[in-house]
Amino acid sequence: MGREHRFDGSAGSLGSDPFGLVGVLEAVGEAVAVDPVLESDESLMAAAVAVDVARSTLEATEARILSRLEVSGATDSEVGMRTGGWLAWETDTNPTKCRARVSAARRLGWFPEFVEALTDARVGFAHAEVLALVANPRNRDGLCGLQDVLIELADRYRFAEWSSLVHQLANDLDSDGSFDPNDNPDRNRLRLVDNCDGTMGLKGRLNGATAVTVTQGLEALADELFHRYNKDRETDPDLPMPSRPRLLAEALAGC
Repeated sequence: MGREHRFDGSAGSLGSDPFGLVGVLEAVGEAVAVDPVLESDESLMAAAVAVDVARSTLEATEARILSRLEVSGATDSEVGMRTGGWLAWETDTNPTKCRARVSAARRLGWFPEFVEALTDARVGFAHAEVLALVANPRNRDGLCGLQDVLIELADRYRFAEWSSLVHQLANDLDSDGSFDPNDNPDRNRLRLVDNCDGTMGLKGRLNGATAVTVTQGLEALADELFHRYNKDRETDPDLPMPSRPRLLAEALAGC
């Protein structure tokens, strides 16, 4: 006979509910019941952002909970299973992914100031995932001493650039830092292909800082073009709005 599940996420299994999850589950139930087809585009766009914020907040909360369970060894003493395996059993999800989440949560516990910033929404869970990913016992102390700097940079830089900086910093602080061939600038490639029909194709591969620089540059120019076209449409609503791929192509031409 298999082990019975003790927790099913229902209100009845949450006990005193110190994290207020009963209300969260009720709100989620209400959200699921809404038909997006019946809502305005503006409402859907606002909701998409709100859902992302909620997801980040819940993932941050989960990380703090899993970190504590792992440190205390609660699941091992209670049911004889390590935290990751127990979570996979109770949720009936991928064991490898559950163990990875627990491992990331444990490493995130090395950085209390960053966790506090995560709780206060000064950084997002995506930032925390990056920090947990690059941290190891060799660079932990160095990264721990730079928590306030990393938090400040998260507010100043877009995520992709911040992530690239943290990866490079972690590698520099790692006394046994390994060489990642995917970040080798010699592997950057870009070719222009004549399609022989009056059109030109681009084919290539960019990595590391080059990929971040090119992406951010083109995205920024495309955003400027979008606002310019949008302003023109205020004068003439019948003007078509170019697609994002076209805006990126025009941004490249304007570089």
